[in-house]
Amino acid sequence: KRTEQSLQESEEKYRLLLNSTAEAIYGLDLEGNCTFCNPACARLFGHQAPENLLGRKMHAIVHHTRADGSPYPEQDCGIYVAVREGRASHITDEVLWRADGTSFSAEYWSFPMFKADELAGAVVTVLDTSDRKQAEQELRRSEEKYRELFENSAYGIIRAKPDGTLLDVNPALMRMLGYGSKEELLIRNLSSEIYEDPAARKAILNSCSPSERVDGAEVKWKRKDGKTIFVRLSGGAFRGENGLVSHYEVMVEDITERRSLEDQFRQAQKMEAVGMLAGGISHDFNNHLSVILGNAELLLDNV
Repeated sequence: KRTEQSLQESEEKYRLLLNSTAEAIYGLDLEGNCTFCNPACARLFGHQAPENLLGRKMHAIVHHTRADGSPYPEQDCGIYVAVREGRASHITDEVLWRADGTSFSAEYWSFPMFKADELAGAVVTVLDTSDRKQAEQELRRSEEKYRELFENSAYGIIRAKPDGTLLDVNPALMRMLGYGSKEELLIRNLSSEIYEDPAARKAILNSCSPSERVDGAEVKWKRKDGKTIFVRLSGGAFRGENGLVSHYEVMVEDITERRSLEDQFRQAQKMEAVGMLAGGISHDFNNHLSVILGNAELLLDNV
């Protein structure tokens, strides 16, 4: 009686554990028929109750067709490796089917079960990875959009470590600095080989706002041919899991021509001011000269 009671309690614990887990779990005999199934498994495959799957060929129910709709032979099924060969299998990218004919992305583990050293079947755990797959696809699309913007931007974009090591540059920055390839530029150090004055970069980093951004900083950079250009920098810092700054990502605008035009405009303004001053002096002098000329004419008449 005590043995029977212990066995009953053990089975109840096993059933409670099996029924409470969120993962879909089912068992197979050597013929591939379902021997047990938890409620999560029934829900995952679109059945009202676990009893609807017991004794049925699981491959024919959930794994009969590939993602493209073509038949999936049972001998190719990774789940059945456990009952055919007695070894475990783990598949991370698979498609399984529900009772209503819809499919979902799945990851599963199939482990052989032994009884008295004899292969008795397999236990299979299934996870619905549809949300994860969608998130991965959205992440890939986001990365592709970022890379497209990065590569095709009209402004230079640079990613660099705090010590000046270059991590990535876009084609616009290569053209701006006169380099023919990304590899040729990435071996340069931003602080010592790109900035005309290395102290200027340090000053910019020290003056970053509390949000660790810099907006509109203007500095001098060196091109490959040694010429100096003026650039305008806007960007921010990115931190790693340790909380430290891992790299900076900065957008670069070449303002050399604008600076030249501004210098010319300021020079023109100076010349205009000088001209206005000269005109004012000339006008005042002309007033005095008119008086002198008028008096001189009167004197001549008197003579």
